[in-house]
Amino acid sequence: MIGKFGPLLRRNLLRNPRRSVLTLLSLAASIFLVVILEGLLRHLDDLPRADGSERRLIVRRSTSFLEPLPASFGPKIEALSGVQGNCAIVFYLGIYKEMKPEYFFPKWALDAENLRSNYPETRVVDPATGNDRSDLFDQFKSDRQGASAGIALYQKYGWKLGDTLQFQGVGFPDVEVHLRSCYDGPERGSLFFHRDYLDELQGNVGRVSFFNVICKTPADLPRVAIAVDAMFANSEAPTITETEKSFQAGFVQMLGNVRMLLRSIALACSFAMLCVAANTLAMTARERAHEIAVMKTLGFSPARVLALLLVEVTALCVIAAILGAGAAKLMFSINGPWHDLGSGFLRGFRLPTWLALAALPLGALVGWIASVIPFVRVAYAPIAPALRRAG
Repeated sequence: MIGKFGPLLRRNLLRNPRRSVLTLLSLAASIFLVVILEGLLRHLDDLPRADGSERRLIVRRSTSFLEPLPASFGPKIEALSGVQGNCAIVFYLGIYKEMKPEYFFPKWALDAENLRSNYPETRVVDPATGNDRSDLFDQFKSDRQGASAGIALYQKYGWKLGDTLQFQGVGFPDVEVHLRSCYDGPERGSLFFHRDYLDELQGNVGRVSFFNVICKTPADLPRVAIAVDAMFANSEAPTITETEKSFQAGFVQMLGNVRMLLRSIALACSFAMLCVAANTLAMTARERAHEIAVMKTLGFSPARVLALLLVEVTALCVIAAILGAGAAKLMFSINGPWHDLGSGFLRGFRLPTWLALAALPLGALVGWIASVIPFVRVAYAPIAPALRRAG
């Protein structure tokens, strides 16, 4: 039927180019947002894991991540069977330049000696070329105030090796560090500096935010986690030991009910898309009542007229879905500044191909729902009254 009536369908789609283009763009924009929001929901449910994270555990205070642990727990954890290494980390709260979202990035004070062994997926690189520069890490370790930053930060802020950065502490002393190294890896937007230096500024309090523990094999994780929590169950600071993935999910929960917010926005976009389509198609049906009456006079059955109208609206909505979903897929197939939104939770986000393809039947479904009532009415309306109204 499409081949036989192709010219008729094409002419009807282009009879009002301005309306068709505006409707197409409105539907495409709505589908673009719906697809991205649904992809973000999937992303938050299954945050990507870096190579090596399948062997890592996070040991934190059982009451809250914001409450510190004694640094003396570190050697005891490292002595457990199945533990390959341990890195004590302090989540440093400090303001860079101004207290604005564009200047926020994670800052970690840690044990530099254990950094590379606990994060084997990272590479030390030259920030200008991206080529390997293992010697930079030695410069970082030898400088008490040295810092190592992700290559994404160098590119974003125009930093260079040797630059001095100052941070105004929030609940911490002010810190001044020197950029000695650059790393590239899954987490390219963080800055590391020496925990010993921060500890000296604080008066050697000996407190850390959490321990990053790397096990010898993934099979050791459950046993080590149980052993760590049992060891400190009756101490001054009971612990919770969890996988790195669970730890990341906890940060997402700190943002609030993000899933409900994203789902609500997606539903609002879907409703707006349905309203746009319904309004356009209702006007189309009303304007073409005389034309459809003539077609039925010439022998077209109401069922065939309805089928042609549905094919026409399906083509319009599917084209809009291709444009919207295709733009979303392309946008998140390349690295860009949008990956740094949401405090970095979009890093590693890639829109699944199946989700982009699922937008095609979604577009068709929206078109059918929006058009079924006006198209059925005009297709099965009596011929004589339709011809008289047109006259």
